[in-house]
Amino acid sequence: MKNCLIFFSLLIIAIVSCQNDKNIAVIEGQIFGKKFDSLDYTIVTNEGIYLGFRNTIPVDSNGQFNIKVPVPNGISFFTMLISREQGTLVIERRQIYKVVFDFNKNENIFTVHGLNEEGQNYYNTLPNPAFINLSKLIKEFKTYTTAVEIAGNINARKSKEMDKFKLLLDENEISKSFYNFIEADRDCYYSSLTVAIARSRFLNLFPDDIDFYPTDLKDIWSSTYIQYPPNSEEYMSTRWWLEYVENYLFFVDCMNEEFSAESYIKLFEENKIHTHHLSIAKTHFSDDMLKFYSAYYIWNNAFQKMNEKELIALYNEFDNKFLNNIYSPYINPFIEPVREFYRKIENEKKQNIKFVDDYLQINTINECLDIFKGKPVFIDVWATWCSPCLVEFREKDKFQDLLKENGYELLYISIDKDGDDDKWKTLIDEYNLSYGFHIRASKNLFNDLIQLFGNGSSVTIPWYMIINSNGNITVKHAAKPSNIEELRVQLSNN
Repeated sequence: MKNCLIFFSLLIIAIVSCQNDKNIAVIEGQIFGKKFDSLDYTIVTNEGIYLGFRNTIPVDSNGQFNIKVPVPNGISFFTMLISREQGTLVIERRQIYKVVFDFNKNENIFTVHGLNEEGQNYYNTLPNPAFINLSKLIKEFKTYTTAVEIAGNINARKSKEMDKFKLLLDENEISKSFYNFIEADRDCYYSSLTVAIARSRFLNLFPDDIDFYPTDLKDIWSSTYIQYPPNSEEYMSTRWWLEYVENYLFFVDCMNEEFSAESYIKLFEENKIHTHHLSIAKTHFSDDMLKFYSAYYIWNNAFQKMNEKELIALYNEFDNKFLNNIYSPYINPFIEPVREFYRKIENEKKQNIKFVDDYLQINTINECLDIFKGKPVFIDVWATWCSPCLVEFREKDKFQDLLKENGYELLYISIDKDGDDDKWKTLIDEYNLSYGFHIRASKNLFNDLIQLFGNGSSVTIPWYMIINSNGNITVKHAAKPSNIEELRVQLSNN
C-alpha cells in the first residue's frame, strides 16, 4: 500500500509538471517481479523513432521510473526496453501514461493505463519491429504463387486488425487521432510486408534469371509504392518506415534501365555498396528524411561490426552535412572502433604473415596439402565478410596453442574474390594470424571446396577440417575454435 501511495503521489506531481510544458508527455512506470537498475527508451525526434537511438534511465529500489518525453510532432510512438521485454506507446503532448512491466506473468507482461489504453494494449500484441524480421514472414507466403493471392491474404490480415481498432473507435475507447496514427502504421507495415515478398521473389532469381521475374509481382511491387508513397511524412513517423524505404530504394535501383546484376555485384566487390545505396536516397528524399534514413543506415551497418572502412567516410559526410544533429552521438560509438581498426593497421608493423606461393594457381585441396606432407593439418575456411569467422579469430591464442600441442599445421583458406584481396590481407594482419599459412581460393579451388562440402552449390562458413598426416580428411566438419574442449577431443583422436 505504501508503494502504491508513493507511486500515485509521483503521478500527481507528473501531471502538474506536464501541464506546465505543452510539448511534454509523461510516462510513469512500475516494474513487478524482477529487480532492474535501469531501463532503455527510444528518443523521439521530428522524423520518427528507431530502436538503435535510445537513452537509459534509472529504476528506483521500488521498481518505479519516470520519463518526460518531448513530442515535437504532437503524437509519436515511444518504446521502452528492459531485459528481453519491450513496450510501445502512442504518446501525445500534455498526456500522462501509467505503464506496468509485470514479470510475474507469462504473457502480456507490458500493459498501459491512460489515454487510449484499450488500443494501446491491443497494439502491443501485433508484430513488433524489434522481434520480427519481415524476411521471416515471407515464408508464410511461399504457397501463394500470384500477386492476387498475396494481396488477398495481406488485405485479410490488415482488415482483421483494423476492424478491432474501428470497433474501439466506435465505442469511444480510442480517439480519432490515435486511430488515424495506428492506421498509418498498419498501412506502412503491410506495405512493407508486400514489397518484402516481392523483393524476396526477385532475389531468388538474382543474378542469373531476373529477366524471368513475373510481371504481376513487379506490378504489385510498384503499385504499392504508388498507393502508399514512401516519401510521405505520415509513414515516416511509423515504426516500419525505415524497412519500407530500404526496400523502396532497392526497387528503384533494380528497376532502373541501367541496372545490371554484374554492376551490382561489382559494387560489393569494390566495397562501394553503402555509398551507392545512400546516393540513391539523396535523389528521392527530403533533407529530414535523408537525415533520418542515413543515420539509421550508417548505425545499422556499423552495428554489424564488420569494420567496413567505407562507413567512416559516409559518417563523416553525414556529420558535416547535418551539423549538430541528434543522431551522431548514437552512431559515433560504433564508428570509432572502425577508425581504431584502421589506425592500428597503419601504425603497427606488418606481422610475419606466411602466404602460400602462387596460391591462385592452386586448384584442389590436395594441392594445398602438398606443402604439409607428413604433417597433420587443421584447415579454416573463411571470408572477410563473414562476421562469425571474425568472431572465431578472437579465440586464436588458445586455439593455436592447442594445435601446437598436438603437432598440427594451420592453413587458412579465404573464399574472398579478387576485389577483396587488400581487405583479406589487411584482416589477416589486424587479427595477427601469423601462425599458419594463407591461401585465397582460386575459382577452381572454390569449386573443389563446394564439391567437398557436399551442399551442391555452396559452402557454409566458418568451416573447419582436420587432416591427418597421411593427407586424409578425418573430420570434415570440425568444432569451432570457441568450442575448445570439443576440438581438443577431435584433435587428440585423429
